[in-house]
Formats: sequence, C-alpha cells, structure tokens
Amino acid sequence: GQRARMDLRHPVAAAQGYSGGDISWVSPTTYVHACGNSIQFCSVGEDAQESRPMWGQGNSIGAVTACARRGVLLYAERLKELEDPRVFVYDVEGEEMINVLKCENELGIVALALCRDEPWVAVLGDVPEHAVMLWNFEEGTLLARASARSSRATMISFDPLNPNTIASTGTKLELWELVSSENGEVFL
Repeated sequence: GQRARMDLRHPVAAAQGYSGGDISWVSPTTYVHACGNSIQFCSVGEDAQESRPMWGQGNSIGAVTACARRGVLLYAERLKELEDPRVFVYDVEGEEMINVLKCENELGIVALALCRDEPWVAVLGDVPEHAVMLWNFEEGTLLARASARSSRATMISFDPLNPNTIASTGTKLELWELVSSENGEVFL
C-alpha cells in the first residue's frame, strides 16, 4: 500500500498527551505538565475543561515546577541551542513572563525545585558538570553554585523542613547546605 505523507509546510497547532514527566499544581483544580515545547494546563473536578496549551518560550521544555501559593510556574529549556539554557518564571494569574534566568555554561537543565518558604529555585544542570544552582527567581539573581558531577545528579529537591538544605540524587544522594558568609555571600 501507499504511505500517507504529512505536509510539513503547516505549523503544528497543538500537541496533546502526557509524556510521563512531573506534574505541578498551579491552583487547587489545575495542574500543568510539559508536552514538547508547550505547557499543558489541565483541570480536574466537576468543572474540568479540556487541557489548554501555553507555548513555551525558548527551546524544548525539560523541567517544570510550580507553586500555587505564590502563583508562579517555572519551566526550563532541556538543551542549549544558540544561547545558554534558560529558566522562565511565569505569573499564572497575570499570564505574563516575570523573569528569565540564564544558566551560563550549561548544556541543558534536567530538574527544578522550588523552596516552600523563600523565592528560591534550585536548578540542576546537565552533563558534564551537573551544576546545582540556587536562584532568587523574583530578583533574577544567582545566589550559589556547586558541582554534582561526582553523582551525575538527575533530580533535585529542597528539604521541606529546612529551606537551607537541598538534596540531589544520581548515582548517590548528596546533601547541600546553604551557608552565608559574614559579608552576605551564599555558598553550597
């Protein structure tokens, strides 16, 4: 038989489906997940509606996290293209981008974790360094950076009881303690 050909001159209008990555709640009835280069907003409950895509800025989305209490959604580029990969900070209620964090000298971003008590996001870079980066996402400032190369980390999280402790996991678990110097610098 003959094979059907897809006309590649037309842009893709939507991408549906759940790829198996993380989901994050942006409200009590709405969660989000990455789908290609879009974020899918999905409703649950009696008033559930069809999912709606939000097309991501940048290149292929690699990590997503959100905080309903703060009303923010953060997503990161999977791979470096022409620029260093970026983390985009989006105001869910205002439907606007409020910050872009540029992760210099990284080849990609594999994981994000939001701190419950502070406006901080832990960002985990890809090979070769597997950098652990702590950002203040409201101010757009990099607070601290360390290498998780020895464990080839692929996941990151904050301790829910102590915002000064971050865990990264790969071939082993590593705990990172945030330490402030006398002049206010922060180290991992």
